[in-house]
Amino acid sequence: MDPEEDWIGSVGYDSSLRPTLKQEEIMARLPRPRLAFLIGACLLLIPLEGLGVSAAPAPFGFSRPVYVTSSSLYQAAEPSIRVDASDPNHRIWVTAPTSIGVDSRSLPGGGTQDGDLFWFSDNNGATWTVKASPGPTIVGGGDSDVITGTAGEVYGTGLTLVNITLAGSCDNGATFSTNAISNIGTVEDRQWIDMYEDRPKPAGAPDFVLNYGGIAEGRIWFHQVTSTCPPGSPVPTPPVAGPRIDATFGGSIPSAADSYQWPGNLAVDENTGDVYVTYNTSGNPANDKVIVTRIDDGADTTILPTDAARIHPFVAAANRPDTFDSFTVAAVDTASNVYVVWTERIPSEQGTDTMLAVSTNRGQTWSAPITVNRLPETHTTV
Repeated sequence: MDPEEDWIGSVGYDSSLRPTLKQEEIMARLPRPRLAFLIGACLLLIPLEGLGVSAAPAPFGFSRPVYVTSSSLYQAAEPSIRVDASDPNHRIWVTAPTSIGVDSRSLPGGGTQDGDLFWFSDNNGATWTVKASPGPTIVGGGDSDVITGTAGEVYGTGLTLVNITLAGSCDNGATFSTNAISNIGTVEDRQWIDMYEDRPKPAGAPDFVLNYGGIAEGRIWFHQVTSTCPPGSPVPTPPVAGPRIDATFGGSIPSAADSYQWPGNLAVDENTGDVYVTYNTSGNPANDKVIVTRIDDGADTTILPTDAARIHPFVAAANRPDTFDSFTVAAVDTASNVYVVWTERIPSEQGTDTMLAVSTNRGQTWSAPITVNRLPETHTTV
C-alpha cells in the first residue's frame, strides 16, 4: 500500500489506530498537496463574512421583457415608473400618456386613448393590471408621472398644456380623487412629482411636491401640494397646488441662452426635507447649462414666493454640448449626496453621451461631469 494512502486512511477513517498521535504530528506527516487540499476544503465551509470578507454580489441582470400593455387599446408613450417600497408586494406602478383629450395620434382602439393610463403589478412585473378607463387623469394625456407614499397613498398627474391634472388615492390606488385644474397658471410644460417614500412625512408638511415649465413665462415653477387622506376615507381631498415658487436660474429675466429648454424632474431629500429641481438651458445651441435648484425644507415646511432666501439655483455643469435630447434627472441617496444625469449630442459620432455629476454639499459644488457610457455600443443614437 502506498504509505501516503496508509496515512490518509489512518487520519481520515480510523484514527483509533494511532490514539496517542498528536494533531501536530498528523498534520506534519500529511503530504503537502493533500494538506493544502484539506485546508482549502475546510475554508469552503466557513462563511466569508466570518473572515471579514464580503461575498461577491450577485450578477446584475434583467429578465426577459414583458408586455405592460395588453392590446392596441392601451397604447401609450414616455412611461414613468415607481416602486412602492412600503407595500408588502412592492407594488410597481407605471403610467404613460396617450394623447391630450382626443386620439390625436390616430391609434386603433378608441376611447381608451384619452388621458393617461395607469398599470400596477404585484408580482415583480410578471403580469400587469390596467386601471379601468377612463383613468384618474382622463383630463390630461400630455405627460404623466406617479409617486407612492408610506401608508397606501398613490398620486398621479397628467398634462393638458392648459393646466396640470392631479389625482390622489388613499387605498393603494383602488379609488382616486381628481383635480383637473390644480394651480392658477396656464400653458404648462412637462410636470414631475415627488414625496416622502421611505418614511412618513413630518407633521405639517405638504403631501407631495410638483414642478413644471411655464411656457408663457419661460420659467421653472415649483409647488407644494395638499391632498389629505381623511381617517377611514379611501380617497384624499382633491390635490391642490399651493403658491408657485420660481426655481429658475439667471435672475428675474434670464438671458435667451439661460432660459429653460426642458423641465427636468425633482427629488426630495428625506434626511433634510430639501427639494432639488433640475432642468437644462437652451444654450446657443451648444454651451448649455445643467441647473439644479435647492429649495430649503421644500418638502417639510410651507414656502411662499417671498421666501427667496430658501431658493438656491446652482450650475451643476456649464458649457456643455447640446443637451436637447433629454430631460435632466436628479436623485438623492441616503447620505444626502445629490446626483444629476443628462445626455449630450455628439454630432461627430451621430449619437449622444450620457453624463453624470455629483454634489456632496447640498448642490453648492459639483464634480466634473463623468461620461457614463464607455463603449461605442452604449451610445444613444437619435
